[in-house]
Amino acid sequence: MLIGFTDLVSYNMLLFLRDINIVNILPDEAPIEAADLIITSMDDLDEFNEYNPDVADDQAVLNWNIDSTETDFYNLYIRIKHIFLNKVIEVPVSKEA
Repeated sequence: MLIGFTDLVSYNMLLFLRDINIVNILPDEAPIEAADLIITSMDDLDEFNEYNPDVADDQAVLNWNIDSTETDFYNLYIRIKHIFLNKVIEVPVSKEA
């Protein structure tokens, strides 16, 4: 996961995300292609894509409102969980016992 802003809002989000054991927050210098979810405060996702041409079509990009509510945090958790479950389901399970 990459987080594309630094302020009090992102600090609150970081506190929230650190409590979710399936979240791995990537360092700032990580390639954008490595992220399963990109969180940005840019209002215009077309503009975001223009500034970030390396974002793949299948990468999840979430626009985060500066005035986020508890519902926004809940929806973020649900989105993270869906991404995680979809990733786990794609991994072939070994039949060795």
